[in-house]
Amino acid sequence: MTQRIQSVICPRLTRTRKDDKTVELFLCAYRDGQFTHHMNWLAQNQTNVEVITTAEDGTKIAIEHTRLLEFPIGRQDACRDRRGRAHR
Repeated sequence: MTQRIQSVICPRLTRTRKDDKTVELFLCAYRDGQFTHHMNWLAQNQTNVEVITTAEDGTKIAIEHTRLLEFPIGRQDACRDRRGRAHR
């Protein structure tokens, strides 16, 4: 499998919240910015996705940004099931 590297020129980001900026940047690059025209940003003081956005053809998507963090435990510990057995 070959990787396709692509350069994308995005307009200046408008969101101030760090997670929103990540989502806004993703939407700029995803499908050549198809979903950047009609964005409905939801309040984050409630449990919500970050944004629901609609393409010109009416296709809607919802984006929930999740941070990926490294666990402070070793790989062996992370690869155990509920009974403590190691996964292989």
